[in-house]
Amino acid sequence: MSHTPLVSVCMPAYNHAAYVGFAIESILAQSFGDFELLINDDCSSDLTFEVIRSYEDPRINAVRQPLRSGPSVNLNAAMRRARGKYIALCASDDLWLPEKLERQLGYMESHPEVAALFGIPWLIDADGTRMADSAHGSLTKDIGGANFDRKQWLLWLFKNGNCLCAATPLLRTDAVHDIGEFDPLMLQLQDYDYWVRLLGKYELRLSQERLVEYRVNTGGGNLSRASMPMGARLAHEYYRVLPHFADGEAADAVAGAPLEGDPLFTWQPAAPSRDLRLAEHALQCAIASPQAPAFFLFAMDCLHRYGGTESALVGAATESQLFTLPLFEVSGSSLAQDVMLGMTKVISAEQALMRMQHELNVLRAEKKTWATPPLAPPAQRLPAQQPEPGAGPVNALRRLLGRAKKP
Repeated sequence: MSHTPLVSVCMPAYNHAAYVGFAIESILAQSFGDFELLINDDCSSDLTFEVIRSYEDPRINAVRQPLRSGPSVNLNAAMRRARGKYIALCASDDLWLPEKLERQLGYMESHPEVAALFGIPWLIDADGTRMADSAHGSLTKDIGGANFDRKQWLLWLFKNGNCLCAATPLLRTDAVHDIGEFDPLMLQLQDYDYWVRLLGKYELRLSQERLVEYRVNTGGGNLSRASMPMGARLAHEYYRVLPHFADGEAADAVAGAPLEGDPLFTWQPAAPSRDLRLAEHALQCAIASPQAPAFFLFAMDCLHRYGGTESALVGAATESQLFTLPLFEVSGSSLAQDVMLGMTKVISAEQALMRMQHELNVLRAEKKTWATPPLAPPAQRLPAQQPEPGAGPVNALRRLLGRAKKP
């Protein structure tokens, strides 16, 4: 009978031929050795899988996905193969310090009430050089989370978004099986979504120990870099995560917290309403959050859910109008206009300017310039001529970016 390891390390891999060997070696170098390393390659188009197969350590079990599937599907496939009491996650471009598993196991074995132990990562660039914490402040900021209980964590994640690094946790396998898999339809916020679902039933802790090096590839190669497609995707995925806060203990954690300032929806119900309280919190978040559209739409969903029954439309004795009229005011308010119309246009314009600047930088790097000669005197001017097909800076830019066929 084969030995059952205490820890299953799950590593989803994709196009990290330059990094995956370092990631594997950082795991094999752990001071605690009773683990299996489950690697799932997502049909890499480079030499990632060949690098993986070059390692002969018996603790490695590597497979290649039959079809390109995306990070969540790939990670879920690796986690289904886990046999250990604990599951640890490591991307194929991140690194562990040698004592990572040993330190985390010591805590988890003595704290059975905790389902997941996270840590603060070191940030590294493409060359493996450590970076300032400001390079990815949400994952390195000291929020005092070491002493947070579940409700405090849920409230923090609602108001501030994800601050838990997916390369750091040690998870109890029983809790993972209970919560289910990472959402395969998410690309940017599947981690955030999973932590919120986990906190709906289990306790987690955040250690201040730095036992992981998390790679931030600003020039490409992983999902931690900013881009226009990522921004558009984030807006949609954030709106998909927020409904986890609409029910159960997550809703209680948010609705039970005091508002930071005066409520934006002041209509008073005949009886206290959790949905109305959630809407008030979401409207406040919509004022300042980068994900303001998602928060505003979530607030409107909460208001509509509250008003779904006829009895809820009549407010307190001091109210002179039904719930419907204040609802209409909020849905067409200046906040709604800024968030749903103005803000999205401003963001798009800023991103368009950034993209134009990037394209100009590409052209300069290629040393391609177009100088406009001084205009000749009228007597020396030649008849106007049509430019040759494919000439000029616009077409040159298109050729560089691969958006036009060669003439």
